[in-house]
Amino acid sequence: MGYCMVNEDCGDIDRLCCSITPALGRRRQVDSDFNVHYCLPYKNENATWCSLHIQHSPEIPNYHALCPCGPGLHCTPTTELDPHWYPRNVYGKCTHAVRHQ
Repeated sequence: MGYCMVNEDCGDIDRLCCSITPALGRRRQVDSDFNVHYCLPYKNENATWCSLHIQHSPEIPNYHALCPCGPGLHCTPTTELDPHWYPRNVYGKCTHAVRHQ
């Protein structure tokens, strides 16, 4: 997990994204706005949850959140998660993206 500004800083852009999030607790890689910059893996189909509002796109230089579902996957609504902890309008599961022809 190295410091990054953009996804390309992470090297393997198919597996890692640049995640920029507010610093909570004691962190080393903090910028002047107290954000943490880490290269983290994209979520996969085994991830417990994903955010419906953050989807992978090659045009996005970095993510101001935890990494979304990886390339070829899409965060879709699900009934598998407990709606008390994971509201259905906010969280879902990573699934293979369906290509429309």
